[in-house]
Amino acid sequence: MIFGIHIFNQFQINEKLFWNTFDETWNHSLVLARNDNTSVNVAFYPNDEVVFKSFNHGKRYRKTVQMPHGLSVVKRYEMNISEKGYVKPQTVYWKSSNTNERVLQKFQLGWGTYRNEKENL
Repeated sequence: MIFGIHIFNQFQINEKLFWNTFDETWNHSLVLARNDNTSVNVAFYPNDEVVFKSFNHGKRYRKTVQMPHGLSVVKRYEMNISEKGYVKPQTVYWKSSNTNERVLQKFQLGWGTYRNEKENL
């Protein structure tokens, strides 16, 4: 029984690490977009990764955040962070088989902010 609890806790830790890394990469991309006056494309691939990329003035930017086992978007999503840091309001739907929750990642109108809301499945 202790082994099962350890694995469950490790999955939760991996998800928390993912969200922290995603948040750091998201915020870095917002700063890049504003400072370099370039848009950043963000692509969410189910059961795989989130890719941030931009190309401006001969400089290429690409950051990848791997999704941990058990956490995935429910479909492929793509969005853009504008040169001003603006993001179209939208919701990205995630599912965690580790915590048996659905996460609604709500991107807000304006300066690229988002919040995560959790629901039990």
